Amino acid sequence: MTKINNKDFLLNLDNLLENIPRRDYYFKDKIRNMAYEILNYILIINNSDDLLLIKKYFNLLKANISNLDFMLERLFIKKYIGETALCKTTNKLLEINKIVNSWVNNIINVKC
Repeated sequence: MTKINNKDFLLNLDNLLENIPRRDYYFKDKIRNMAYEILNYILIINNSDDLLLIKKYFNLLKANISNLDFMLERLFIKKYIGETALCKTTNKLLEINKIVNSWVNNIINVKC
C-alpha cells in the first residue's frame, strides 16, 4: 500500500515540477531526488531484518519527508505552484507519512 501511494506521489510530483523555471533547476532536482530517496528508504526498511537499520532509515525517512514538505512550500511561496496543487501534494505526503509511521512502529514492536 505504501509503495503504491509513494509511486503515485512521485508521478504527480513529476507533473508538478514541470512548471519550475530554469533558474530554479537546483531545487527542482533536489525535490525530485528527495522524493526518490523516500521511496528508497521505504524499500530498504521493507527488506531489512536488522532493527537498528530499520530505525536509522526510519529517522532518515522522516527527515526527508519534512524537508520535502518545506521545499514544496517554497515552490508555493515563489508562486511556481498554486495553493490547490500544494494542498493536494502535501496531503499525499502526509498520508504517506502516516502510513509509514504506523507500519514501521508495528515492525519495531514485533521485532522487540
